[in-house]
Amino acid sequence: MPYLLESTWEDSAGIMSEFRSTSYCQKVINLYGKLRTEELYQSFLHGQGHIERVILLGGILAWKESLSDPETSMLLAACAYHDIGRIDDGVDREHGLRSAQRMEAIGLLEDFLNIPAKYRPAVYAAVASHCIYTTEQPKMLKMFGVKERQIPCFLTISTLLNSADRLDRVRLGDLDPAHLGSSTARDLVDFAEELYSEYQSRV
Repeated sequence: MPYLLESTWEDSAGIMSEFRSTSYCQKVINLYGKLRTEELYQSFLHGQGHIERVILLGGILAWKESLSDPETSMLLAACAYHDIGRIDDGVDREHGLRSAQRMEAIGLLEDFLNIPAKYRPAVYAAVASHCIYTTEQPKMLKMFGVKERQIPCFLTISTLLNSADRLDRVRLGDLDPAHLGSSTARDLVDFAEELYSEYQSRV
């Protein structure tokens, strides 16, 4: 994926040319360089290709939403490892929780040194929540010990992780823009389709 950030590939809306000039792009490139690919679920649908696209989509969402540096790191970390708890490609509402627990157990957030320790539970809860109903989110907040003052951060990370992940449903042909959590993400549907097409042409 780094070649898309360093190459001359352009989408029809010119998003990539703008994104390449931002600090958010450099954070995405840095993450690609240290991504622990051995921890990723190995699959065409939810493996490294999906993760690389979700990271880029997350970086663009962070840029469009003007996230702070720590918030951007939190979102990119969640994008990178949200599926490591998968055991198959089917519908599995428990894989987010397994992913979060594995992230915590093996210290994956230690690679993101500018994420304050007190906010790491919000990342775990966001990952755990990305494949469950919103009514179940309070259980995850409690499980990972997210403090009340951290809930706004959790909501930001959770919403944008879900949006980045859902945008890559273009690979499945069933993306429903109505299910995207932010208007920013809904503006990226065409970009996500072009990104997937370009990615497939390179692999």
